Amino acid sequence: MKVLPATGTAAFLETISPYIPDDLINALFAHRSVRGRPRLFSPSQLFRVSLLPLLTPARSYNLVVTLLGEQRLLRSFARLRNRLAVPDVRMLHEFRNRMDLAKLRQLNVHLLRPL
Repeated sequence: MKVLPATGTAAFLETISPYIPDDLINALFAHRSVRGRPRLFSPSQLFRVSLLPLLTPARSYNLVVTLLGEQRLLRSFARLRNRLAVPDVRMLHEFRNRMDLAKLRQLNVHLLRPL
């Protein structure tokens, strides 16, 4: 049995990244198209950033947003291409408010299917 790397390490984030179903997350949390500015970040990118307080020592969105600008590893995990273009705290809170229980259960069922 393979042992997982320690939580918060680069090896841990690299190990779990392939298991995050980006296409399913984009489909479940797709935002209705409205007039105005286009969305800067996909739902899967916002979901991955929302996971960072759980997977790293950074325990708040404020700290995660600060670290995203500094640490390439976190941007790589969240699939953010630009060091200067990172989601702000308001975007993360709005995305978290869009996560309802039914969608999270669908995501959980998908993740547990291989087991």
